[in-house]
Amino acid sequence: MEVLEILVIADKLLLMDLLNFIQNYLIETESEWLHSYIMKIYQIAISYDSCSKLKDSVLNAICNDPKLIFQSSDFLTINESLLLPILECPLENAKISRVSKSDYAINIKDESYGPCFGDKDLWMRGNFNQPKSCSAQKDDYKTLITKYHNEFAISEYEVFEIFKT
Repeated sequence: MEVLEILVIADKLLLMDLLNFIQNYLIETESEWLHSYIMKIYQIAISYDSCSKLKDSVLNAICNDPKLIFQSSDFLTINESLLLPILECPLENAKISRVSKSDYAINIKDESYGPCFGDKDLWMRGNFNQPKSCSAQKDDYKTLITKYHNEFAISEYEVFEIFKT
């Protein structure tokens, strides 16, 4: 993408008006280039201090839609240091909480239940994506897992392996 090469040259030659123009152009035409060149643009934007406006815009787009970077064909070749700013994205839908009783962190009552968090904090019964198949009540986790207290359904979930240290 030639515009990125011009952006790098403008930075090296300290052509701030051109640098700002290119950043604004890329930000304003986001939909056209974002899916095709997200990794290349992100790598350049994060590498040059003068591209902070572009870096913020790309990082915001990635935070709003992480699939942009994780489904990119270049993802497996990205330097891990470039992933660190992404880890600081606000996780609006994620729930992270400490459990007060480690025995109740994740358990399975019997085969009619899915993974359960805490003694009452989040229970999934049977087919958890059916109405009224799940329930929640603050008990063993330090923060409330969900705002829904009555029975509800869950469309999908992820559980990560937990190591006791």
